[in-house]
Amino acid sequence: MKRRRLLLLWIMFSLTACNPFEKDLSGTWFYSPAEQRSKNDSLLTATSFLHLKSNGSYESDLGHYDNGTWVQEGEELVLTNTKGRTRRLRIQEQGRQELKLFANENRVVAFDKYPAASANNNPFSPDNNRWRLPATHAETDAELRARLYNHCRFWETYFAWALETEVDGLNVRSTPTPIKIYGNGFGLKKYEELPTAWRQYFYDTTDCRKADRMIKDIFRKRNIKWPEKEVTYKKFISAFQQLQEQLK
Repeated sequence: MKRRRLLLLWIMFSLTACNPFEKDLSGTWFYSPAEQRSKNDSLLTATSFLHLKSNGSYESDLGHYDNGTWVQEGEELVLTNTKGRTRRLRIQEQGRQELKLFANENRVVAFDKYPAASANNNPFSPDNNRWRLPATHAETDAELRARLYNHCRFWETYFAWALETEVDGLNVRSTPTPIKIYGNGFGLKKYEELPTAWRQYFYDTTDCRKADRMIKDIFRKRNIKWPEKEVTYKKFISAFQQLQEQLK
């Protein structure tokens, strides 16, 4: 009886070990441009992400922001967004720290794994990504300020997530933003330097320029206190909290 039980356990272990698509996919996956041989992934950047939560919900930005529910069906990652649209991504390779998906029949895109975000510090959540949703109408000054406020809230939670999960080498250069982030400080980009993706979030050039003037006005007239004695992530958390106060 004992020998039979051991045999059954061995068979179950062998079947699981031989299946390369049985590993848990939950976690935060960032696109890895270093792994790509093609330059055709124009919609993807180093901060394009899949945030697959263990409760079966997801958030992503693979060219545009989306969220909904996910399941793994054999060799496929199935994403169903809140509008009921389903996207099936075939898995080429699945490891503990790397995921390769077929973008189409001929092209594979790779992702690196990072820790999942908590409910308190989730920079990928819909509430912290309203700024990524393109405007459908000319926005009022209050709506533009709210978009900028939400953008700063995203940055606050992005650094809080990195601090909480001890992420090293956080990418801050690929996210569409009017803000220049350095190793120990930040500033603003010139209007001509604004990323195309950032401009496209606004209804038109007029609104984009209005928002640009709003945030530049804060930088010119308000003093952002930089907490010198804190660790780097805490400095940025404080700075973006202060920006949010100025945008209320």
